[in-house]
Amino acid sequence: MTEDIRDADHVARYCSPRKLESDGTPAPGASRLRDRDNGCRSVGWPECFGGSVDDNIPHVRAELRRHYETGESGGLAALNVGMAKRAVRETREVDISVRRDPLDGHRSHACVGGYRANNGDVATTLSEMVGEHDMHSAV
Repeated sequence: MTEDIRDADHVARYCSPRKLESDGTPAPGASRLRDRDNGCRSVGWPECFGGSVDDNIPHVRAELRRHYETGESGGLAALNVGMAKRAVRETREVDISVRRDPLDGHRSHACVGGYRANNGDVATTLSEMVGEHDMHSAV
């Protein structure tokens, strides 16, 4: 069952080591929607477990690691949903969507979409919003 994620909530995107800048924050490619993504850039929704983002990043990490191989030097970039939607609307005039999209055994799975594939502008805006304090270990 898909549903919009509240603006007050957050999503966390896994960034492989090659999608990180030298300061450990996401490079624009980390949020780029590709043709093969079918309109959905996969993220985890920490608040689906109840409690705070920091309390639930370990749950998102555990689900992620069951479904994907994560590199030790990769990271999870957390982003406030409402701030991301506003920033993209204001800077790129695009309305992105952030929706819950649970997969079998991955209840925190969500999708960021609503922008065209290979849109580097939206990806840049999303990546620039993540600071070092928003990054979490992927292992």
